[in-house]
Amino acid sequence: MVLPAKEIEYKNVWGVKTKVNVMDIKEICAEKIRAANDRIRYRDFYDLHLLFEYFKFDLEEIIELMKKKEVRKTISQKNIFNNWKLARQEKEIELGRIYYAENITDLMIENLIGKLKVSLNPAGEK
Repeated sequence: MVLPAKEIEYKNVWGVKTKVNVMDIKEICAEKIRAANDRIRYRDFYDLHLLFEYFKFDLEEIIELMKKKEVRKTISQKNIFNNWKLARQEKEIELGRIYYAENITDLMIENLIGKLKVSLNPAGEK
């Protein structure tokens, strides 16, 4: 983690209140971009769309944050789009495991990917 954790109040299923540390929402967004780049799971694209929809992130700020994190694999718009093509094929299977609240079209996700003009390479790689 790069950003400090946020402390929030939490009440569990038994009604017990406590405080927990959670990742800063900007860091969660950076990690979702990495996930969309590194693996093929529809839920990563779904989550990423909702993050940008609800939090109106400044993409440049998220990219600057990503530059401070360890990059093990090249992160690029091309990789993300290629993973999206494969994840879209598994969408129906994954939707059965996602308790989603909003219907998001493939076009909405593709429009978001079109805005993700990111290109980060692991240290030492050009």
